[in-house]
Amino acid sequence: MERIRINTTQNVDIEFDVASLFDRYLAVLIDMVLLGIYAMIASMVLSGFMMYGGNGTTMAIAFISIPVAFYHLICEVAFNGQSLGKNAMKIKVVRMDGGQVTFGNYLLRWMFRLVDISLSFGGIATLSILLNGKGQRLGDMAAGTTVISTKRRNRFNDQVLLNIPEDFQVSFPEVRLLTDQDVRTIKEVMHTSAKMQHNEVILTLYNHLKKTLSIESELPPKKFLIKLLKDYYYLNG
Repeated sequence: MERIRINTTQNVDIEFDVASLFDRYLAVLIDMVLLGIYAMIASMVLSGFMMYGGNGTTMAIAFISIPVAFYHLICEVAFNGQSLGKNAMKIKVVRMDGGQVTFGNYLLRWMFRLVDISLSFGGIATLSILLNGKGQRLGDMAAGTTVISTKRRNRFNDQVLLNIPEDFQVSFPEVRLLTDQDVRTIKEVMHTSAKMQHNEVILTLYNHLKKTLSIESELPPKKFLIKLLKDYYYLNG
């Protein structure tokens, strides 16, 4: 499986697994099935409506076609880079520069679907992904995004975070300044360092967070990051 390196907003390089073509195909298939079910149910409802005296064929067609046409854009904006199919396959859209994906990024990806997928039956998207090496179809190249697998990341499920005692004492209330993206980065760094012995990545993030949050601590880097996570989850429980 191909891997890419993304520099996060904490100025830490993290490696991610690029979503496989197989997972992307299955995600598209799941989305197509769901859209087909929606179109079938909507058609039956509208047919019944018109049968009993309703009119407005144009409105009926719009009622079916607009949600189908905008499905991927709406889902990716609403569900943080995932359609229902992507969620099922545990893949998601991320920005190559590590920033938060914007509406503009999602819009560009959606606009290129016509060429990448619809008109070429996925042929152009497949060729682009195979040749690009970063999991990018043309829409991703234009938007500065790619699609990664979250399966590895989901394996990090610290038991220490799931067993926070009721009498837990918060050491660093500054964690309130952290965003959900910051916390995901910390978890990913912990997971990556545990798997690949990248202690220098831990040290980089440790120094960055101490400076950003203005925290003075003598805890070793790994214990410091775990304590930050515990504090964060306790305060945001």
